[in-house]
Amino acid sequence: MTLRPDQPGPRVCERVLVWHLGNLRLQDHSALIAASSEARAVFPLVLHDERDPLSQHPGYESAVRALARDYLRLGSSLTYLKGDSEQLVVDAARDARADYVYVQARADTVGMDLLKAARAELELWGFGVLVFELPVKVNPPGTANALAAPASLSGHPLPGQPLPKAKPWGETELFELLKKAPASNALLQDALKLGLLSPRQCCVFNPQLIEALNQSAFLGVLDGAD
Repeated sequence: MTLRPDQPGPRVCERVLVWHLGNLRLQDHSALIAASSEARAVFPLVLHDERDPLSQHPGYESAVRALARDYLRLGSSLTYLKGDSEQLVVDAARDARADYVYVQARADTVGMDLLKAARAELELWGFGVLVFELPVKVNPPGTANALAAPASLSGHPLPGQPLPKAKPWGETELFELLKKAPASNALLQDALKLGLLSPRQCCVFNPQLIEALNQSAFLGVLDGAD
């Protein structure tokens, strides 16, 4: 699978669907950053696929709720759908009348398989798909990238399903917690699994992780290994 570097280009299309394939955050999200620069309207999407172990994570529903809240603060609506991702992403792309679907890759086997199946179905229906790199190579601690043009986020909701009823707990709450106490390994593992932190951001809170992440040791974490 050809991956695109996380470098946004010029505004090139009208409408982009951004699929959060487990990366449940706004900051430092390569597909979202590119879409907000390149498209005139951006429609965010989360798909709850029962075949994906990530959807069974204890913090998953709270993280989805928090992501929807954070989009709402920017004047946008997150679409949430439950079912087989390869079919639902096509439905969402059609509802958005999207020119492209942008998605940030996941490093684990399940994530790669779900993306491969969904990409094949999208391309069968004539949708362009751009897959953005998961930043495996970690730079020294620094400032996370922000959205390039939040005004491009669409406030027009797509047809969706009710959000989980869980109390929102996402990157905002995580950062507040990390400001108050040192980051435990368990907390960082959960943050990586849910995509609340990128590997680069994890190193801001624990610089000792840089070498391990550069050696792709975090792939085991994403797969649920100890």
